[in-house]
Amino acid sequence: MKFFVVYPSAVAASACPYRVCDEKGGEVTWANAFLDAQRLRQLSLRSLRAYAYDLLDFARWFEPLGRPLVEITESTLVNYVRHQLERDLKPTPQTVNHRLGVVRCCYRFHTGQDLPANQAYFLRPYRTRSPLGYGRPRRAVAWGLRLKPARPVIVPLSAEEVAKFWQSFRTYRDLALVGLMLLDGLRSCEVLALQLEDVQFAEGQMWVLGKGHKKRLVPLPPDILDVLGNYWRLERPLTNSLALFVCLKGRARGQPMSAAGLRSLFRHHRVRSRILHANPHRLRHTFGADMVRAGMSLPALQHLMGHSQIPGDHALRPTCPAGRLARIRARPGEAEGMGFFTLLMSQPSPSLEQIFKRHIQTLALTLRPSTVYQYRGTARRFLAHLQAAFPQVHQLSELRRDPHLLSWFRSLCEQQPPLGNPTRLHHLLQFRRLLNDLAAQGYAVSPHLIRPDDFPPQPRYLPRPLSLQDDQLLKQELRRTDNLAANAILLIRATGIRIGECVRLPLDCLRQVGTDQWALYVPLGKLHTERLVPADPEVRQIVARILALRVLATSSRLTQSRNLLLPGHHGGRAGWMATLRSALAQAAQRAGCSSPALPHQLRHSYASEMLRLGVSLPALMHLLGHQDIHMTLRYVQVTQQDLQREFHRARQNAAHLHRLPTLSLPTGIHGADLPSIRQALSATRHLLEMYRRQLDHEKTKRILERLDRRLLAITSQLERIATPEK
Repeated sequence: MKFFVVYPSAVAASACPYRVCDEKGGEVTWANAFLDAQRLRQLSLRSLRAYAYDLLDFARWFEPLGRPLVEITESTLVNYVRHQLERDLKPTPQTVNHRLGVVRCCYRFHTGQDLPANQAYFLRPYRTRSPLGYGRPRRAVAWGLRLKPARPVIVPLSAEEVAKFWQSFRTYRDLALVGLMLLDGLRSCEVLALQLEDVQFAEGQMWVLGKGHKKRLVPLPPDILDVLGNYWRLERPLTNSLALFVCLKGRARGQPMSAAGLRSLFRHHRVRSRILHANPHRLRHTFGADMVRAGMSLPALQHLMGHSQIPGDHALRPTCPAGRLARIRARPGEAEGMGFFTLLMSQPSPSLEQIFKRHIQTLALTLRPSTVYQYRGTARRFLAHLQAAFPQVHQLSELRRDPHLLSWFRSLCEQQPPLGNPTRLHHLLQFRRLLNDLAAQGYAVSPHLIRPDDFPPQPRYLPRPLSLQDDQLLKQELRRTDNLAANAILLIRATGIRIGECVRLPLDCLRQVGTDQWALYVPLGKLHTERLVPADPEVRQIVARILALRVLATSSRLTQSRNLLLPGHHGGRAGWMATLRSALAQAAQRAGCSSPALPHQLRHSYASEMLRLGVSLPALMHLLGHQDIHMTLRYVQVTQQDLQREFHRARQNAAHLHRLPTLSLPTGIHGADLPSIRQALSATRHLLEMYRRQLDHEKTKRILERLDRRLLAITSQLERIATPEK
C-alpha cells in the first residue's frame, strides 16, 4: 500500500493542514492525531510539514507490518534504521535522527510513556553542566539509538564570489532580497515574511519576525535603503498584499513571493554566475563571518542574527558531542553468571536514608559546603514526603515515576508558602543528579524517573545594570561620603568583583604585573577560582584611600583582620556584607536614584560598560570570574543604540565591504562615448522590462519583448566594437 502527504484546500483551523493518507484517501489515524496536537501547540507550518514527512517515511515501512503503534520498542527503531541505511539513496544521519525523534514523540503522545528498550540498550555518555550556568562538567547518560552526525564546515563566500554572483541580477527586488541576507544576516523565511509596515526608512531600521515568533529590530545599511526605495517606487506593482516582496510577473503578479519562487530565483542566478554553492543560508554565514572579522562583539551579533545562543559558541569553550553512538549495555541475561558471587558477598541492604547520606558524604569531598547543604536538603525533603505518603517503599529499586516521583512533584507545587520556579528547578536538578550518580554506582534505579518536561520553566531575567544617570549620581554620592563602606562599593563598581570577594580581598591585593601595569588580585572564592583584574589609576586610587581609612580603625578590628584589606567587623564577613548593602541602599536614596540599588547590579553595570568599550566576550568572562560563557551573557545588556553603533562600525571596519551593484537609470549620462551609450541602453532595457510586466495585453507584451531583443543585439554589437579599442 502506498502512502502520501496531502495538503487539503479546506481544513479546520485547529487541525494540521498536512495529512498522512493512504492511496485510497484514508487517513493514518495515529500520525494525523499527533500532527493535530502539534498544530494546537502553535508550531510553525514548516515544522508541521517536516513532522508529516518524517511520519510518512515511518508509515511506509511500519504499516505493512500490521502492528499497532503501542507495540513498537527501541528494537523496532533499530530495524527501521537498518531499512533506511540499506536504501540506494541513504538519508543523512541528521535526517535519520530527526525521524527517530519524531517517532519517539509520537509514541510518547499516544502512550504517555517513553519507548521501551526491549533488547536494544543504547547508552550515549556525554558531559554536561548545570543549566544555571555554574558548576563543573559532569558525566550524564542519554538513552536511545542516535547516529553520529557529520559536522560540515560551511565556508562563507569570498568578496569576488559575491560580486560575481549578484552582477547577474536585473531587478531591485532581487537585489534587495540578496542584500538583506548578505548585509543583514536574515534567513530566507524571514525575508519572505517581511511586511510593508516593518520597514522604517526614516530610522534606517526594520522589524524582523524570526524563529519561534520572536521579533527583533535590525539596522539597515544605506545601500539596502536605496535599493528598497527604488524597488518600492519603480518595480512593486499596485496590489492589496501587505507583503514586502511580491511576484513581478506571471499569473501570480502582485501576490506574496513563495519559498519555491525564491529557490527558483537562486537556481537561475547560480547557473548564470557559475557560483554553484551560493544559497540563502550561505549568505547568512558570510554575513556572520564578515561581522566577526570586523570586530563586532558576539552578544551584539547574537541579537542581530536572532540566535538564542551565541553563534560559534563551540569556538569559545571545549564541548563534548552528545550525539555519539555509544556502547551497548549488556542484556539482563548476560549478567546472571555473577549471581553466585553476589550471594557470597550479600549483606543487609542499606535503607534509602543511608544510601543518600553515604553518597552526599562522598560529594562533600569535592563540592562546596553550601552546595552539599543544598543536596542534603533536597534528599531530606524527598525522603520525608516518601515516608509520609508511601511508607512501604524502602529500596531504590522500588521507586517508580508514577506514583512516587509525580506525587513529590505535586507536593512541591502545592507547598505553602509556595515555592518559586527556580527553587523547584534546583530540587529536581539536584535529585536527578543523585539518582544518576547512584545508577552509575550500580544501584537498581529505574530509568527516566525525572524527565525534561518535569522541570518548571526557568525565569529569564534581563540584565539589571544601573542607568547611566543613576550610575553617575551614585558615584558622586559615594565619593562625597568617602568612608570605608563607600570606597569598598566604588571598588566593586570599578572592578566588577562580587561583594563576597570584596570582603575577602587580602591586604596586598594590588599587585604590579608589568611596567606601569597593575592588577587587583581576587583570591579563591566562588567556583574555586582566583583571578587578576586589571587596575587602572582610578582603582589604585580607591585601594589607596581604603588603606588610608583602614589605619583609623580600632586596634581590635585590625587584629581580627590582620591580612585583609577591610578591617574586622563585629559580625564577621556576613556583617561586612550587610553593612555594604545597607550603605549602598542609603547612598542610592540620598543620590536620588530612580530605583533602589543592589551590590550585584554594580557587577552588571561593569559588564555592560566593558562590552561597550570593546572588551571581547571571552575576556569579559575571565574578568567576571565565570566558567561558562552563557552566565556572562546574563550580565550583558545590548541596547538598540549599542546594536546600531556596532553594526555600522563593523561595516566600516570590514576588510571586504560588499557593494550592491547599481542598476542603470537614464539620469546623469554625460558624453557621447561607448560606456555612456551602453549605460543608456541598459537603463532603457530595465525600464522597458518593468513597463512590460505591468501590462495585461499579450500582443503589446510580445511587441515589447521583440524590442528588448533588438536592444540586446545592439548592446552585443557595441561590445564587439569596444573590444579592439582595449
